[in-house]
Amino acid sequence: MTIGQRLLKTATKALEDLAAREFSREAILSACRDSAAQGFTSCRIRPSLPVDVTATAHMKALRADLEKERLQLAWIPHGMPGEPSYKVLEVRWEGAARAP
Repeated sequence: MTIGQRLLKTATKALEDLAAREFSREAILSACRDSAAQGFTSCRIRPSLPVDVTATAHMKALRADLEKERLQLAWIPHGMPGEPSYKVLEVRWEGAARAP
C-alpha cells in the first residue's frame, strides 16, 4: 500500500467516525426536538470541522432511515471564499415550509 493510499484510508475512516459521532440518529433527533420545542419546523446541524460527510456510508444509511420517519434531509453548502467548503445538514419535517 502506498503512502497516498494509507492517507486516503485514514481520511476516509476519520470522516466515517465524525459522521457517526456528530450525525448519529440520536444527535439529529435531539436537535430536531430542540428546534421543534422553539417553534421551528426545521433544524440545521453543522459538522465541527469544515469537512464534507455527505458521501459517507453512515450518512447514506442514516438518510434512508430518517426519510422513513418522514424527515426531509438536504445538504446546504457553506464556506467562505478561500476556506474549505463543507455542507450543513438541514432536516425538515414532512409538509413543513422552510424556517426563516
